[in-house]
Amino acid sequence: MDPVVHFELPYEKRDQMVKFYEWAFGWKTQIPGEEMGNYVIAATTDTGEEGPKTPGAINGGFYEKKAEWPGGVSPRAGCQAPTRPTGCACGQIGRGRVPPPGRIEDGLL
Repeated sequence: MDPVVHFELPYEKRDQMVKFYEWAFGWKTQIPGEEMGNYVIAATTDTGEEGPKTPGAINGGFYEKKAEWPGGVSPRAGCQAPTRPTGCACGQIGRGRVPPPGRIEDGLL
C-alpha cells in the first residue's frame, strides 16, 4: 500500500481550529494569509528540509470550507508516487458526503 504523505481537512472557524489543534496535539501552524486562500499549514511533528523528522509522521493543512460546498467532512490525502499500476486515491479519499465527527462543545470548534 502506498503511504499517505500529506493531509488536508476543511475548517469553518480558522482561529478556533488553530487553537484546538495546537492545544490538543501540540501541532505548529502557519497562516500564510489571504493570498494563499486562507490555507493553514499544520506541522504535526518536528520538520526539517526534507519533511517530518519522525519516520511515518505526516504534515498537512486546512482549507476554508465554502458555504456552497456540500455538508460533511471531505478529507483529502496526498500520496507518494504510486508503486502499483492502479495508483492511489490522491485527493479522492472521503469523496462525497461523509458524516462529520462529534463536535467539541467547549467552544474550541
